[in-house]
Amino acid sequence: MKGLALIAVSSVNALDLDQVQEAGSCGSQRNAPRGTPVNMDWLYSVPTWYINGGSKSHLYAITLEHFGGNDTALEAIREDQFYYEACLTHKLSPGESLTFGYEPGRVSLYTVRQAGPGVLDFIRTRNVAEAGVSRHVSTLTDNQSFVVFTNCELQTNRRTWDIWSTQPQVSAAVRRRIEEHAISQGFARENIAFLRYDSCRAGVVPNTPKQQGGQRGNRNQQRGSSSGVSYSNRSLRIQGSLKITTMRGFEKLFGLALLAVSSVSALDMGQVEEGFCDMQPTVQESVNMEWVNSVPRWFVSAGSKLHLYGATLHHFGGNKTAFDEMREDEFYYENCMNHDHIDSGVLTAVAFETGMTSRYEVKHIAPGQLDYIPIVVDNEVFPGISHHFITLTDNQSFVFFTNCNSQTNRKSWDLATIDPDISLDVVRRIEGHAIAQGFSRENFAFLRFNSCQPGVVPNTPKQQGGRRGNRNQQRGSSSGISYSNRSNGKWNKNLWRFS
Repeated sequence: MKGLALIAVSSVNALDLDQVQEAGSCGSQRNAPRGTPVNMDWLYSVPTWYINGGSKSHLYAITLEHFGGNDTALEAIREDQFYYEACLTHKLSPGESLTFGYEPGRVSLYTVRQAGPGVLDFIRTRNVAEAGVSRHVSTLTDNQSFVVFTNCELQTNRRTWDIWSTQPQVSAAVRRRIEEHAISQGFARENIAFLRYDSCRAGVVPNTPKQQGGQRGNRNQQRGSSSGVSYSNRSLRIQGSLKITTMRGFEKLFGLALLAVSSVSALDMGQVEEGFCDMQPTVQESVNMEWVNSVPRWFVSAGSKLHLYGATLHHFGGNKTAFDEMREDEFYYENCMNHDHIDSGVLTAVAFETGMTSRYEVKHIAPGQLDYIPIVVDNEVFPGISHHFITLTDNQSFVFFTNCNSQTNRKSWDLATIDPDISLDVVRRIEGHAIAQGFSRENFAFLRFNSCQPGVVPNTPKQQGGRRGNRNQQRGSSSGISYSNRSNGKWNKNLWRFS
């Protein structure tokens, strides 16, 4: 984090449409499909389409539409909730499309018009009148498992893209192919987002025969939004048992100024700076350090993005190229950072893939006050000592650290828990405490452990009893590239292997 510009962070949406606009306009691409023609009979025959990803601008706009164009609702959704709880699906039929997501019973409705082979117009209506048309043109498909649409808002000539799949998860090879295709179409890599369905709320994903046979998307034990606020309370209007949205999201998206999007890292620490360490945080008086030191395994379940991005960069040996190549969805789905005890000595953290570790020397300065000193490798620039202060704990399940970096004098926070699953009550309590400490809510990130690569989360007795963090079937990074290979040989497996 050394050398970053010291900028003030305003109170903005975590899902900020202004920041994810794509460059350029539709041009001649708005009408003619390219690549393999999609089989329209097959397209209509699929009972449930999973929206596995796309440009953030498109996915954010769908989210805004899904909440009736309610800007306040969009502001209340954290970035981690978007990745873990969106779980967007389509039910497509000739003439209409229903989009499901976030919570059971929430549906947005579009009229669908087939404008030609492989060309679908999604029509938004208001008071029975046509309010806007998003033209979807198929540009890549295997006519078996997925189709990629390059989209154009006909009224404003703005472009986006999205992928539909017959399964809740596509293979790493398909993801690579789609990512390369999107970039070849002129879309910005840092605005690419792939979605997964490991953490969906019960009943959000419609039950299809195949899903009942083994997919876990709609059977997650998490109940309710991780913000602790019912999504229903955020909607504008309810019609019958379905929450049918108004159609303002795409108008908001495509009515924005045409902003050029530079090629930057999806994880941009310069955009998530918090304030300065103007005074030493107050340690909670009742901290039980004997309990803190006795916990054998801690899960890094949340934190300010600045802290979590910095920990990720250190985990990659300070390799900025590897850090810049990481997509935002990889950060959320595959992070799974956890570490051993925080008693005085050397702390070993493991994340992203088995055997990939980072280490810190931990010094106890006073009760509730610890210094984390990163142990750097090769040519890594020393990122500074992180002074950790325990400002909130229940002395049973979690510890909240308010932190200060010795080199930048920037503050951050992180949450360590003894269990990978935390309750909604704890989430609400942590959010309230972090805001009281002066941290920006749009920079909060709560992590989950549903999609971890095998072996990243060690087998503990509690985990063996039912936790799924280390039993996900996904093999390798969702980009299809080994994280170890991204560090350009920095990782000495014999020296740094976790045990």
